[in-house]
Amino acid sequence: MFFAIWWFGSILVTRMSLWPALRRLGPETEGAVRREMGMQRWATPLMSGGTVLLGAVRGAMAGAFDRLSEPYGLTYLAALVIGVVMVIWVNFPLPAPPYTDFWRRACVGLFPLMLTLMILMRFGY
Repeated sequence: MFFAIWWFGSILVTRMSLWPALRRLGPETEGAVRREMGMQRWATPLMSGGTVLLGAVRGAMAGAFDRLSEPYGLTYLAALVIGVVMVIWVNFPLPAPPYTDFWRRACVGLFPLMLTLMILMRFGY
């Protein structure tokens, strides 16, 4: 859960505070900050990969694969698929044409869904 909180917090801070503030400061500042942040690419793979990997291990240890016909197993499978898609999308972006603002926002929007599924799993769903 630590990696998930770290990942979600970083998404919230960058999308809701940092990027809007940088846009107001001008394209030169925004570009420079984005370039510098791009050079620090160790955190995103660690957070996203850690979230999905540890979530997959936790679900497997809790018997999710034995319960795929039950709500818990289906919730686990849905969260796992969403998590893997997000890890791939975040760490290995697609070429420019399909990588539009809509798809970036859709990927960010998947995180609350995955988090909700993880919470539901905690309660046995």
